[in-house]
Amino acid sequence: MYNQNHMKSKNQIIGKIVFLTIIITFSSCGIKPIISEKPYIKLPSYQVDLKNLGNGRIMIYNGDYYCPVAVCGTSTKVNVEMDNQALGQINYGEYFIVDLGAGSKNFHLEHVEVFKIKSDHKIIIDENTKVLKLEPTDFSHKLTITNELPTSLQTFKQLTN
Repeated sequence: MYNQNHMKSKNQIIGKIVFLTIIITFSSCGIKPIISEKPYIKLPSYQVDLKNLGNGRIMIYNGDYYCPVAVCGTSTKVNVEMDNQALGQINYGEYFIVDLGAGSKNFHLEHVEVFKIKSDHKIIIDENTKVLKLEPTDFSHKLTITNELPTSLQTFKQLTN
């Protein structure tokens, strides 16, 4: 009798753990999108090159890094703000072009893993700044001035407002 009750109790505990794990997994897969307050610059794909960028016109992209299939597209959605102004949500394999102007800019990035991950980055934009690469990581983000187009740009989706 004791052994059966003990097994029932153990199975109930395991069931609750599995249930909580499923709830956490599905509730943590997304972040509420934000809408850009700045207009995106739409360029035909054949015109997206470094000579059409710079002087405040910046390409921001999310991608060209290892993205495990299990999380690619769920935990790679990043909300981007600059100087408290929404620039929108960007997912892996996407980019947008926006005129940010020159000067020191404060970027705020957010994405969701199991918890909401936030980070702040100070970037100096000058006439030679052309491309910013963002990358969500497990506990933060990377935001890097690369001034190089992603190698797989032809597979990327250009965002529009």
